Amino acid sequence: MDAYERDRNRRNVRNTGSARARAMARRRKRLRQRRMILCGMLLTVLALVGGIVCGVLHYRTQKEKQELFLAGIEAVEQGDYETAIAGFDTLLEKSKGKVGAFEKNVLLYRAEAEYKQEDFAAALHTYELLLKEDGENQEYKKGAAACMIETGAYESALELEVLQGRIYSRMAKDQIAAGDYDRALEYIELGKTFHDETAQRLLTYQEAVAWEYKGDYGKALELFEAYAQQYGADEAVERELAFLKTRQGSN
Repeated sequence: MDAYERDRNRRNVRNTGSARARAMARRRKRLRQRRMILCGMLLTVLALVGGIVCGVLHYRTQKEKQELFLAGIEAVEQGDYETAIAGFDTLLEKSKGKVGAFEKNVLLYRAEAEYKQEDFAAALHTYELLLKEDGENQEYKKGAAACMIETGAYESALELEVLQGRIYSRMAKDQIAAGDYDRALEYIELGKTFHDETAQRLLTYQEAVAWEYKGDYGKALELFEAYAQQYGADEAVERELAFLKTRQGSN
């Protein structure tokens, strides 16, 4: 074999080796691509499965929370406030400090249960939590003011600028009980400047009582007659009218 053929054979061997190497490289590339595709498909499947599982778990959690919430409302309506409050506390614990629309409803019902249970300090605390989330909400303000009325924190209640007529009515009631009828009448006049039908009725009654206790039976009779004409005469008012009519001329 001459030198030319030996050289040609060597070139053929090298070319064959290069072709094989390129073919193997192509096969490895295709394998890598297939693995990447398979991995991508697997990840997609896992994500879908995970999403479904998370969705199912979320649904179950929300369903459990809703059922517990409804059970709490039912307990409030049945007067079982202790059970209601315990259920609402459990719901709030599940929220882990989050206060969204659902949690606000839970807090509102808890405050109602605490108020009806006559735990006014606890109810006030719950309303204050709500006011931290929405300081201008009138319902929250009225709830807090109602609790403050029951605890005697009248000045703080007035600062909320709600239920003013009822606040002054309670202040007047306290002064009547203390025998300070003039101060009671001052509070009554202040209370009448606010348009609250419930408070107006209370204030009108208290005004008649204050004048009766002051010994002005004629004024008291006039006020009780006006009360009866506007609001109707219940048994207590009828007794007052009958008594005051016997006292005319004895002022």
